[in-house]
Amino acid sequence: MKCDKGVFDCLHTGRVKEEIHQGIISDDVVLDMEGVTAMDSSGAGAILSAHKQGLLGGHGFSVMHCCPNIMRHMELTRLDRIIVVI
Repeated sequence: MKCDKGVFDCLHTGRVKEEIHQGIISDDVVLDMEGVTAMDSSGAGAILSAHKQGLLGGHGFSVMHCCPNIMRHMELTRLDRIIVVI
């Protein structure tokens, strides 16, 4: 599934969380963050929530195409230690 380009923030997390929830019920999910240039705490929370849903359902969750700003945010919050980044 693909994130909207720009900022992954509280305006976008609701839709993304719903799509992830629908997908992760039956299969692994990869969140494509190509074009996402920044992320706030609600974006990080959505990623962590998706990871937890995957664990509970026995499915994997990962993110791909993270720009340097997103990777720095994930490192600072230590999400990079639990989320698979492709």
